Amino acid sequence: MAGLEDSSNQNISSWLSTLSLNQYTKSFTDFKLTKSLLKKLTNSDLQNELNISNIKDCSLIYSSIHSTLFDSPLMQLSYTHNSEKKAFPLNFSGFFLGSGPFSDFQIPGAEDKQCFVSFEASSQQFFIVHKGPGKSFMKLTRHTVLEQGKIFCIGETEIKVERFWFNQLGKKILCEVNINGRRIRVGKGGISFGKSRNCGVVLSEKTIGVHGLHAVIGEDFVLESFHCCFELLQEGLMYPMLIGSVLRIGEAEIVFE
Repeated sequence: MAGLEDSSNQNISSWLSTLSLNQYTKSFTDFKLTKSLLKKLTNSDLQNELNISNIKDCSLIYSSIHSTLFDSPLMQLSYTHNSEKKAFPLNFSGFFLGSGPFSDFQIPGAEDKQCFVSFEASSQQFFIVHKGPGKSFMKLTRHTVLEQGKIFCIGETEIKVERFWFNQLGKKILCEVNINGRRIRVGKGGISFGKSRNCGVVLSEKTIGVHGLHAVIGEDFVLESFHCCFELLQEGLMYPMLIGSVLRIGEAEIVFE
């Protein structure tokens, strides 16, 4: 990586050789890239200006530049599409996930600039911000306290927590959820969601995953997630991203490792 300390053709060629990406040497040398220009390169620049159409190669080059010259934080992105898992090393202070020419990473079935991932230097933590215009989801933890207005999905079935209230005796709080327009009250004993007949709510056949229970709302209105339970991301809110966080954007599930 010492070859990146200046932008001579020989050093650029040597650096790309260490990455086994010699085929892009001419693209870099033609642009006469200095160290300061290298720092400003985005994935879009690599794809559109330097004509590097392979997304994996773009990611590897970007990662190599920033991890060596600019000491950016290291992480890995992987996503599954059509049962095929793809993984890329990342070293970003911020990047867009989505589709279209302005997203740093092209996600199958997503809309342009679906999510932005930013790194906050003061806390050394990544945050995810939904940018729209489509929907993005983050996988719920195993136990999640429900709040009024929260929207989550199980497979392709969206469920919204409409309201909480006390019964006529004022001794037992109740909860109402809206499942694709169908309102269901949750009281003592909670309710289970899944595809088998013994579930309180039988989900559609489109629901991803095994038969049986996918989730349960218990008496304390905590959602216990068993499989494929995701929370709808609200636009503009910053969601802390931990190692192992899973986003669902379009047709892809994106894992941060």
